[in-house]
Amino acid sequence: MFILALLVFSMCSCKKGEELNRELVNINDLTVPVSTNEITENEIGDYKAEKTKNSQVGLIVDSWLKIISIGETDGVVSVVVRNISDADVQYALLTVNCGDDVLSFPMTTVLAGSTSILKSDKPVEFDEKSSYFNWKVEEKTYFANELSVYPDVFEIMCCDKLITVKNISENDITGDIFVYYKKVENGVFSEGTTYRVRINGLEINEKIQVDAEHFMSSDSKVMFVTYVQ
Repeated sequence: MFILALLVFSMCSCKKGEELNRELVNINDLTVPVSTNEITENEIGDYKAEKTKNSQVGLIVDSWLKIISIGETDGVVSVVVRNISDADVQYALLTVNCGDDVLSFPMTTVLAGSTSILKSDKPVEFDEKSSYFNWKVEEKTYFANELSVYPDVFEIMCCDKLITVKNISENDITGDIFVYYKKVENGVFSEGTTYRVRINGLEINEKIQVDAEHFMSSDSKVMFVTYVQ
């Protein structure tokens, strides 16, 4: 779900944004709790389940999404997933059965090769006899165009709760400009949500600062920009 921020005009000291970075993270560096439940090797439908070291589950779902590990904390299930394809996914809905419950893990802006930590949409009763089964990608939409922050068109400056955008091109931009960002830590996206801020056009050399409620310099990253000339 996208969050639409309001325009504001306040000042702060910011750092210049970078071009879209697809650097991967080593999954062995993650400190995510992992299920200790025994997983048996099996094949059901379009995915394969395999026992892996440290009880990590190597499920391949819908041929593009790999389940790296699963864990539970206070009834909330955490799943580490990786897009193992070469395509950027705009939206996908991952579901799994756990006992009598069906858990959902919506995700947006899933870059090719990226790793994300998702949390279940609701708490679940889980005991040592419980197990996960029937992983599915219920919905999936690819991006129609290559993602970019258009560094020849915009200068983007970010700081806590604020994003500043300047038109550095040679043309006025009369349509809407959207800057999309996600929460990230150590190269791993920490949730499935993508946020965005909106600017209603920019003249040549014009700079506007907008409120970005969820953006923090320590754990957020600009993902891409869309605009209408």
